[in-house]
Amino acid sequence: MQHIIHNFQIFLTDLKIIPFLRFNANYQRANIVSKNQQNRIRRSAELFLSYNSKYNNYDIRFDLVFIQPYKWPLIIKNAW
Repeated sequence: MQHIIHNFQIFLTDLKIIPFLRFNANYQRANIVSKNQQNRIRRSAELFLSYNSKYNNYDIRFDLVFIQPYKWPLIIKNAW
């Protein structure tokens, strides 16, 4: 598992993209990410970047990831 995560990090670093992900398993409310949740994730991203200045020139993306048993995750890039 560590190897897979490491490769994923390298891939994103090479593209100079940092995605911040919101996972959702509830498909009935799939498109709902409240403003409060968006703001909380945005503040977390700002805090992360303030402690990791080497990523300041990277593109930031907020993605929504839908998960359910026995299926591949569905990823919506730039969800907000």
